[in-house]
Amino acid sequence: MVALGNSRITALVTELDDAKQDRGARQQTDTSQLWEKEDQLSKRSMRVTQLEVDIKRYQDDAGHQLATTTKITAEVKAKDERLKQLSEELRSHHDQLEARSSRITQLNDDANAAERTSRREIAMLTAKLDCRNEQVIRLEAQVKSQGDELEARSSRITQLLHQSGSKTEEFLSQDCRG
Repeated sequence: MVALGNSRITALVTELDDAKQDRGARQQTDTSQLWEKEDQLSKRSMRVTQLEVDIKRYQDDAGHQLATTTKITAEVKAKDERLKQLSEELRSHHDQLEARSSRITQLNDDANAAERTSRREIAMLTAKLDCRNEQVIRLEAQVKSQGDELEARSSRITQLLHQSGSKTEEFLSQDCRG
């Protein structure tokens, strides 16, 4: 009976040793897996941190571009208002020129009537007419100059609008890639 008990104890001890070895191997495997998972988590954490930095940079860039676009839009609006004002001034100058042209026509009619009555009056009215013509020429030169200035400003406004559109497209393309 003692021999049977000893063999039973030996079998239990052997089973216990086998279980300890299995447990050690499992613990070693579990530890390796834990280290791998911890390494993966560390890499993911660094990636998340990098993504947060990238997002912040993109947000800053977008804010800057929005501020630039807003500024350009305000400038374009102000220049558009100035262009409208200059257009009104040009229209006013045009009306004045038409009025002066009408007046010159009237003076010319008067000169024709005066030619029938007196050469002296014709010379005097012709001198007045020449003076008026010079004023008209000067005014036409001023109107042309103002027209050129309006055209230059219009070109600049168009250029600013194109730049604004390019920056918006650049912003949108960066946003889509992000």
